[in-house]
Amino acid sequence: MLLYCLRENYWDVVEIHDEGSSWAFEEKWLVKSTRENRRVSLTLWFFKHDGADDGMNRVVATPANSPEPNCYRGDVAIEFDGRKFENQLEIFMSDLHQLRINGEFEN
Repeated sequence: MLLYCLRENYWDVVEIHDEGSSWAFEEKWLVKSTRENRRVSLTLWFFKHDGADDGMNRVVATPANSPEPNCYRGDVAIEFDGRKFENQLEIFMSDLHQLRINGEFEN
């Protein structure tokens, strides 16, 4: 669903890194804007945690060449909680669009 929404909102996934991942969810995607501000690119970091206190599935957006972020922080992030996912996805796409419009995360 996230991939579909990215494409629908004029983001193109240009590269996927999943080397060394033991979970399908632990990977990162390089995405670029295909609409206004086409220089804007960012990395989506996919985190999967099965700790005793959280079974978190989370995506955090960072500038394209940033080091791996803390999975619990990030202004532009979405948690894959089944009950709230659709609402969070709408907010996440809106946040990505604001980054694009403001020219943040340019290469």
